[in-house]
Amino acid sequence: MRVDVGGGVRLFIDVVGSALAPEPDAMRERPVLLALHGGPGFDHSVLRPWFDRFSDTHQVIYLDHRGNGRSDGGDDPASWTLDVWADDIARLCAALELPQIALLGLSFGGAVALHAAARHPTLIKRLVLISTNAIKDLPAMLAVFERRGGPEARTAAERYWTAPNADTRAAYVERCFPLYTVGEGPVAVPGRAMMNREVMDHYIQGSASLDLRPRHPTAATCQAAWV
Repeated sequence: MRVDVGGGVRLFIDVVGSALAPEPDAMRERPVLLALHGGPGFDHSVLRPWFDRFSDTHQVIYLDHRGNGRSDGGDDPASWTLDVWADDIARLCAALELPQIALLGLSFGGAVALHAAARHPTLIKRLVLISTNAIKDLPAMLAVFERRGGPEARTAAERYWTAPNADTRAAYVERCFPLYTVGEGPVAVPGRAMMNREVMDHYIQGSASLDLRPRHPTAATCQAAWV
């Protein structure tokens, strides 16, 4: 379904698990886990079905970030910023009448989650970060790509992260995407994702100064590469 978050923008969500758990004498409200996919430029499908398992204790809500997947905003580059994506978390929760959530972010989604926690601290009751970073450390990233995929992977990554465009992206997708995971797991199934390659290029082009550490104390420990 898509949820109107204001400004004529609807964000796509998919829900696993019920909001209320039947008990003998009452319906117990279950906590919400909002899951944020990586990218940007992907959709929530890279998280499915691995995080569905948490529906035994939480109502799991998967979100396609603005401009990604089935959400609106794919034609508005001005809205492809961490501020907008982080504030979308608060806008979505307001629309769904969720006073507090547990927020899970994978890779780029982790950066959004960190930024959302800094901007809306009373909203985020629990913060779960997976394979993410708070600062762009290109040398560290390139070293990981070379260790995982050799000099050709390093070269493809360096060319794309320093000059994102259709040509450098094609080589990056071919050489580097398979290195993001080992076996089945999140990011291992990009073929079924709805991709917005323009939002991916746009974000990477503007990410040279990414540093979330001053905004959130948790960010100081999140400096690993996105690989």
